[in-house]
Order: sequence, then C-alpha cells, then structure tokens
Amino acid sequence: MSKYTLYLLFSLFVIFGCGNNSTEKIQVFSKEEFIDMVDTISIAINPDLLGKYGRFHISDDNYLVGYNRFLHRIDVFNLDQRSFSHSIQLDYKGPNGIPSAGDVFKIGDEYIIRSNPFHYRISENGSVIGKITIRDSALIKDGYRSGMGGARIVNFRETSVDIERQCIFKQLYKFQEDIREAINIDSTAYFMCSIDLVNWTTDIIKLKYPKPYVESFPQAGYLGDGSMLRVGQLFVFNFPGGNEVYAYDTITKRLKVHNPVITNRSEMKIDISDYGNSYRKARFNGQRFSPRYLGMKYDALSNTYYRVHKTKARENIDDADFFLIKMDSNFNTIAQYNIGNLFYLFQIHDGYIYFPVKDVDKDALYNLKLCRIKCN
Repeated sequence: MSKYTLYLLFSLFVIFGCGNNSTEKIQVFSKEEFIDMVDTISIAINPDLLGKYGRFHISDDNYLVGYNRFLHRIDVFNLDQRSFSHSIQLDYKGPNGIPSAGDVFKIGDEYIIRSNPFHYRISENGSVIGKITIRDSALIKDGYRSGMGGARIVNFRETSVDIERQCIFKQLYKFQEDIREAINIDSTAYFMCSIDLVNWTTDIIKLKYPKPYVESFPQAGYLGDGSMLRVGQLFVFNFPGGNEVYAYDTITKRLKVHNPVITNRSEMKIDISDYGNSYRKARFNGQRFSPRYLGMKYDALSNTYYRVHKTKARENIDDADFFLIKMDSNFNTIAQYNIGNLFYLFQIHDGYIYFPVKDVDKDALYNLKLCRIKCN
C-alpha cells in the first residue's frame, strides 16, 4: 500500500467517506467549452492606477477590492456600476503603518488585511483599528510557529478567511528539531488556528496532521500548507499535496475523508535525491513541477463545492493546465472544467465563480477584466 494512502492521526472518531462516484457520471468540459461558457466583465480604469489584481475579494455589498502593490493602497471598484470607486492610501510607517499587504477583504465600511506577521483591520480612511500576530500568542510558548521559512511560490498561497465570523485560519507548524532544518513535523501537534479579528484572540483548532502530510513533509515543505473553510458546523480542509478533502463535524466530533474523482489525477511525487541535502531547493522545485490542489470554496445557493488543481508541469510552471472541479454536498465530483493556465485564484459570489483575467495587451491598461461562470 502506498505511503500516501490516507490514515489520520486523530484522537476522535474517524470515518472514511467513499467518494467513489464513477467518472461516467462526471461532466467533462474542454478548455474551448469552458471559454464558451464564461462571461467577461470589464471595468474601465485609468492607466495611472497601475493595478495588477491577481488576488481580489468581492464583498457582500458588491464591491471588488484589491491591494495595489505599486501604489501601496487598496483600490475599490463598484461591480454594480462596473466602475472605479475609490482608493484607500496605506502608510508604511507610524501609528497606521502597514509595511506590506497580501489579501484584502471588505466587511461593511472596514477592511481586513492579511500581512506578515500581522493581520490588520482598518477603516475607510486607512486608520488601523487593530492588529494581531500569533507571534504574541500563547501558541508560540507551546512551541508552535506560523511559518517554516524557505523559498515558496506565493501566488499559490491562499488566505483561508471566514467572513461571517470575521476570522482568518492560519497553518501552524511544530517541529521535532531546529526550525532552520525543519525536516520532521511533530505528528502529535495540531495544525491550524483561528485568528479572531473582532475580539483579537487566537484559538487553536484541535485537528492533528494527517499521516501522509507528516510523512511527505521533508520533501513537500510549503507544498503541504493547508486551506480551511467553515461551512455551517463543518470544518472543510485540504492540502495542496493531495486530492483528499477532509470534513470535520464540530457537533458529532467526527472526521470524514473524501477522494473526489478527477479524470487526470496524479499524486504529489518529489524525489529529493536529485537535490542532495538541499531540502529547500527540493521543496521549491516541488511547488513548481508537482501537481497542486488549491483550497476549497463553497456556494451556498447551490450547496456545491469547488476547487482548482494544476497538473504536473513539464518544463516550467507555465506548462501546467488548471482544472476546476465541481462537487456536491457529499464531495462527489459533478463536473470538471479545463480552465487552462490563465487563472486559478477564484472567488464565489452571489451564485457565480469569478476568475481574474491576466491580460498582456494594451487593453489591460484601460480595463480591469474578470470572467465568471454560473455555479448551477
């Protein structure tokens, strides 16, 4: 039996989901068929915005927000009017200083910013309402860390956020040895915490590392960062190195493991012998060339789940294709869409899946483009 076959180191009951729906029942759409299905939304912008919004968030009041790294500000667009709304200039230093920003989320008239090491909550005028880092929490005293260092491809790293509860889920690490080596993960430790951006608290989620994650960690590194999603009483999570989807019921205290059927499945395989003792180089190349499964997303209107995965690249990362998988509430695959290599970080909003469009022509200077496909 392969060492990647899933067993779970978990102190409570574990129930395995079958996930054995036949490929004959799956709708498979080619890249050309997918392109025919999408609508393109174009928002006129001024070229001096200098914005590249590969990461964006659409708020409940239908505004699109993104961090403009060239001008160090948050740009806000009105999706109803399909127009630029306003910007929020960020300070680098001082009482409202935010040195850098990653993902940005709009909640009412306030904004949540994921950065490193702090996560911020700011007002419309850029004033910092509060900030928090797990480096100041009791978790650090217990031996946990929020990162492991080393090279990584940041475009594949997603922020797991719960807008309803206004918190961010963050991966934890606990090692058996020095952080500078970071070879063997502590299999008895918990792997995820919740950062509350209202009460400014950090709470551990009592879920342990799955065995395949522990065993593959020396080679996988950041390829194994988990993504967490809260749907009702379920914690739904997965890891980039494997196809499996985990669902933990907070009421019954039971964990199910599902294997959604995909037609082009290939497992994470990294041979560290090619890199001698250079684990960091092995991890970085693993991110570039290995299959990768991004975080789960949920559409409440159709009660369906979605996830993007990439195939194994051949010569470089641009050689890989990306596929969108649609799953029912039991994590059985309903459909598979080949979305090519143009877009993969998506968001579900109001019954639609939104993808950023990576334009390289002059039109990109004057229009911010999204494409969308209906969930049902």
